Amino acid sequence: MRFLLVAVGLVSLGRAQLLGIPTVPFNITSDKTFDLRNLHTIIVDLSHSSTRDQDGLTLIPPSLWEFAETFQGDLAGIGVNTVVLPGIKAISNAIYLTLDNDKSQFVNAAGNKTSEGYRLSVTSSGITISGASPLGAWWGTRTVLQQALINDKKLKIGTGVDSPGWSERGMMLDVGRHYYPADFLGELCSYLSFFKQNVFHLHLSDHVWDPAKLGSHELALELYAGFRIASTDPAVAGLARPTNETYSPSVFDNLQQKCASRGVTILPEFESPGHSMATTDWRPEIALSDFSMLNLSHPETLPTHWQIGQDNGLFDFIDNGYTIVNSDDYFYLDLKYSDGNQYPKELDIQRVFHGSPDGSAFAPNILDAANATNNPPRDSPNVLGHLAVVWNDWGPNASTYHEAYYMIRNGLPALADKQWGGSLREEDYAGLFATLQPAVPDQNLDQRIPSKGPTILSYAFGSNIVSTLTASVRDSSGNGYHGSLENGAYVSGGALQLNGRSAYLKTPLTSKGRNYTLSFSVLPKSHGGALFSGPDSSLLNGNGTSTNLMLVADNIAYPVNLTLPLNRWSDVKVEAIGPQTFISLGTQRQEVTILMGIWGGYMEEGPMAIEAPLAAIGKGINGQMKNIKLSSDVL
Repeated sequence: MRFLLVAVGLVSLGRAQLLGIPTVPFNITSDKTFDLRNLHTIIVDLSHSSTRDQDGLTLIPPSLWEFAETFQGDLAGIGVNTVVLPGIKAISNAIYLTLDNDKSQFVNAAGNKTSEGYRLSVTSSGITISGASPLGAWWGTRTVLQQALINDKKLKIGTGVDSPGWSERGMMLDVGRHYYPADFLGELCSYLSFFKQNVFHLHLSDHVWDPAKLGSHELALELYAGFRIASTDPAVAGLARPTNETYSPSVFDNLQQKCASRGVTILPEFESPGHSMATTDWRPEIALSDFSMLNLSHPETLPTHWQIGQDNGLFDFIDNGYTIVNSDDYFYLDLKYSDGNQYPKELDIQRVFHGSPDGSAFAPNILDAANATNNPPRDSPNVLGHLAVVWNDWGPNASTYHEAYYMIRNGLPALADKQWGGSLREEDYAGLFATLQPAVPDQNLDQRIPSKGPTILSYAFGSNIVSTLTASVRDSSGNGYHGSLENGAYVSGGALQLNGRSAYLKTPLTSKGRNYTLSFSVLPKSHGGALFSGPDSSLLNGNGTSTNLMLVADNIAYPVNLTLPLNRWSDVKVEAIGPQTFISLGTQRQEVTILMGIWGGYMEEGPMAIEAPLAAIGKGINGQMKNIKLSSDVL
C-alpha cells in the first residue's frame, strides 16, 4: 500500500513520471487504473511479429513474438495468466505489442535516434506498448511488470515515451581468474534485464598476478590462468584452460541465446598483450621475458597494440572523435579485498546518487567524479554508455560464485537508473528495491527458499513422522519439504542410520543463500563423507587427508580447526551471517575464512559466505544423524 500511495501522489505533485528502476517519463491523466487481474491476452501486431531489431548490439535479436512469449512467462510468475495471439489492433483486457512508425520520438541523451525506446499507453480497458523496435517494446514490458509489482497489479492511466540516454548499460565480470557456471551467468543476465541493462561484458582470459614468478616460464606455470572458451578448431587446440572450467561452443551459444532473449548482449573479451599467461603457456615462443606479456614483434603475434589505460578519456579520445564506453574505476570492485582499500566492498550506492563533481547523481558522461573539466557534456554523442566492473584479482579460491553477485546486488539497480538516464531519488530507492528485487524473474540468485516461518526444514526422525511404506521422512516445519531414504539409509532409535557408502537422505531442496542456521547432531564411526551436499557447496567430515570439518565450494575446501569425535554424539551448527560463515562444534565456534596472496607480496585473510548444502544428507557418512534443522534465524 505504501507504494500505491506514492504512485497516486505523482498526479498532485505534478511529477510526470512513474517511480520504477529506472524511472519512466509518464503523463498520468486519471486517478483510475487498469487492473492486470483482468488481463487475459497479449496481442502481437501481426505485421511486426517476426521483426527483429537490426540496430542493437546483439547479432541474435529476438523477434517481437519471441519477446512476447518471454513476457507471458514473467506475467505468469506474478499470477497473471495470459495467452499470446497475433492480431492487428488492441482489444479490451489485453496488452498490445506493436512497433511505432514515428521513430523520431525515441532519442538518447545526445538527441540521436535509438531503437530501444518505446511508448506506453494505458487506458481503462488495456495497455499498448509501441516500440521503436522489438527490443524497445521489451523494455516497455519491464515497465509494466515493475508497475504491477509496485502497485498491486494496477497501472495508472496515461501515456509516456521512454528511451535510454545511452546505448551500452550494464557490467563486466572477470571470468578469467574465476570460473562461473553458465547457468549462473544466465541468471545474472536476468537480473540486468529487469532493470533495463543490456550489456554483460565477460572478461574471459586472465591470470593471477605474482611479479616474482613472471620472469620464468617454469615459475609462471604455477600461477592460475584461465582461457574460458573452448574450440573444436585444431589451430587453437590446447589453448582453453583449465579444461574442466571452460565453455564449449554449444554452452556459450546457449548462454548468449538466453541473455539475448531478455535483451542482454554478451560481450566476450580476451585480454592481450598483457595478462596473457594462458596464451604464453600454450605458445611460449610468442612471450616476452615477462611471461605475462605477448611479444608483439613476433611475426605470429599481433603487429601493433595501443595502450590506453592511463590516457585521459575526454582530451585523448572524445575530443579526438573517438567513442568510448565509460568503465572508469570509480565503479570498480575487487573480490574479496582491495589493495590499499582503493575500491569498496560492494557497489557504492552513495557514489550512484552523489557521483558527480557537484554532488549530484552519477551519469555515464562522468569520467572524473572530482574534476568537472575532465568530463564531456551529458549530451556528448561520443559517450556510448557505462559499465560497472567486478575483478577477481586474487584468484578462484578467494570467493564463491554468489559472492560476485552480492557485490553488485544492492547497488547495480540504482546504477541502472543512471545508466538509462532516469531520475530516481535516493530517498525512493530503498523502498522500490525492497519491492522489486525479490521478484526479478527467471533467477534465484539469492537462493531463497519459500517458508511459512523462520524454520525452513526440520527432520526429527521420530517414529510418528517416518513412513516405512514410502521410505520417507516428514518435514515437521510445515513447509512440506519431506525427505526420502535412499540406497539403504533407514531410521532407527530416533536417528538417521548411514552405512558410510551410498546411503543418504534426499531432500527436495538444493541450497540456501545467505542468513541461515543449519544445526544437527551427529555420531560418526569414522572420518570422511559429506554431512550435507548440494550443487553449490558441501559440508565434509574430513576429506581423506584431513579430519577437520570443512565447507567446500566451487571444488575448493575451506576447513576450520574442528574435528568431530568418533563414536559419540556431537552438536554441530553452521551459521551464515551476511558475508561470513561460522561452524560450531559444541561450544567451540570458528569462522570460515580464506588466506589470499596479494600480488605475491603478502597474505590477507578474508571472510567466506558459503551457501547451505541441502540436496543430500549423510552421503558417505558412517554413523548416525538426528535433530536436523534449517532456519532463517541468525544472530
